[in-house]
Amino acid sequence: MKKMVKKYPFSGRVLFLGMGAVAQNLLSICLKRMDIDWAKVTIIDMKKKEGPDVTEALKRGAKFVAVRIEPGNFEEVISMHAGKGDLIIDLTWNIETLDLLQLIEKIGANYINTSVEVWDPYDRSDKKLHEQTLYHRQMMMRETIGDFCGGKRPTMILDHGANPGMVSHLTKELIKKIWKERRKGVKRPAHFSEAAADLGIRVIHISERDSQKDMTPFDPNTFPNTWSVEGFYEEGTAPAELGYGSHEEGLPHNGLEFSSGPKNEILLRATGYDVQARSWVPSGPITGYIIRHGEAFSISEYLTHKKRGKEYRPTVHYVYCPSEQAQFAIAELDARNYRMLPKTRIMRDEITEGRDELGVMIFGIDPKAKKGERADYGYWYGSTLAIDEAREMTPHHNATTLQVAGAVFGAMIWMIENPEKGILLPDWVDEKGSEQIFGIASEFWAPLEFHKVQWRPEGEGKFLLTDFLEKNGEEESVHRDDFLK
Repeated sequence: MKKMVKKYPFSGRVLFLGMGAVAQNLLSICLKRMDIDWAKVTIIDMKKKEGPDVTEALKRGAKFVAVRIEPGNFEEVISMHAGKGDLIIDLTWNIETLDLLQLIEKIGANYINTSVEVWDPYDRSDKKLHEQTLYHRQMMMRETIGDFCGGKRPTMILDHGANPGMVSHLTKELIKKIWKERRKGVKRPAHFSEAAADLGIRVIHISERDSQKDMTPFDPNTFPNTWSVEGFYEEGTAPAELGYGSHEEGLPHNGLEFSSGPKNEILLRATGYDVQARSWVPSGPITGYIIRHGEAFSISEYLTHKKRGKEYRPTVHYVYCPSEQAQFAIAELDARNYRMLPKTRIMRDEITEGRDELGVMIFGIDPKAKKGERADYGYWYGSTLAIDEAREMTPHHNATTLQVAGAVFGAMIWMIENPEKGILLPDWVDEKGSEQIFGIASEFWAPLEFHKVQWRPEGEGKFLLTDFLEKNGEEESVHRDDFLK
C-alpha cells in the first residue's frame, strides 16, 4: 500500500532568494510536500538556473526573475514580490541580513535564512580581525534591532539550515537523552542550560564527515563540493571562532577574546582551513576543520548558566571533515595561499557512493556520578544519510544538500503555523516548537543514530580545547596576512 505523504498548505506568496544547490533541493521538497498556488511563487537569482525542479516549478506557474540583488535595488525588488503574510526564503550568501530584516519587518513578511550575511563577505580591506567574525555580525544586529526575542511581529528565523539550525534542536534532544540516561527518575530542569550544567557537559562538537565521492578526476583548477563552494570558501578563509567553555584553562596561544557582548566566544588568529581538531562520528574518529559557524555562537550562549555568581558554559564548535574531492581542493588552495580556484563544481549526479554523517558529539564529566560509575562520558546523536537514501527522497540531489534543505523545510513549516514570534535564532524557539521542527526535519535526516562513545581525546581527561586540537594554525598564520589583518 502506497504511503500517504502529508502536504502542508500555504495561501500566501513565496519568494525564493537564490537558487543554488540547497535551494533547488528545497524546491524539490516543496514540489512534493507543499499545497500552494505555484503562480504565487517567485524565484530570484543572479542568472537563470536550469534543472528538473526549476523546470517543474515553472511548469506549474512559478516565475523566475534573473536579477542581481544589490544595496541599491533590494528594497524595490523584494517589495515587488512579497508583503504582509508572505514567505521569504533566503538561501543566498551575499545579501546583508541586517538590511533585509529591517525591510521585511516593514513589509510584514515571514523570513528564514541559513546564515547571517553581509553584502561583500570578501571585503576585508578595512576590517580588524574581530570585525570579520560572525560574533561581530550578531552584535551589529543586536545593536540595531535589539536582542533576539519573540513579540507580536513577523516570525523571522535566522541561521536555520542543517548547521547552524537543525543541530540546535539535535543538541536539545541529545541533552534530553543524556538526562534520561544519567538522571533516572529526576525531573529535568526547565531550561536546557541548567540541565547541561548539572550533567557537567564540557564540549559540544558539531561533528561531520562527508564520505560522498564521485569518479570525476580531480582538476587542480576546480573546487568541487557537495554544497556551496563560495559559502565554504568564505567560511574557511575567515578567522576560526568558537564558543569557549567555562572549564577551559586560559586562552590558546593564538586565541583572542571579544571586548563586548556576552563574550561567549573566542577567535583564533588563524583561518578555519588552518585549524584542525579531532572528534568522532559513527564511522570512527575524524580530524576536521574548525570552520566558523553560527551554532558555535548560538548554542554556547543559549547554554550559558549563571548561579550564585558562577558562570557555566560549554565549548562549542564545528569539526568538519569534507569530501575527499573538497579536501584535495583545500590542499590546492593552500599551495596558492588561499587564492580561489578559477572554477567550481557541485557534486550531484556524479556521486557514486558515500554518506554524510552529521550530528552533535557531547563530552562531559558528570559531577553526580554514582560510586563505581565512570564520570566522563561521550554521546553522539545525528544523521548518517547515504547518497542512495537521499536520492530516494529527492532525485538528482545529494545527502548534504538534503540535510540542509530538510532543516529549512521543518523550520519553514513551523514558521507558517507560528507567524508572529519575532526574530529568533534556532535555540530560542521554545521546546514545543523545537520538537515540531525536529519532527518534520528529521524525516529528511533519517536514519538518525544515537551512540554512547568510548573514544576520548588525548590529554588528562579534562576535555580542554587543547586536548582536541590537531593543529592550531599558528605556523600558517604568518602567511595569511591578506586574510588575518
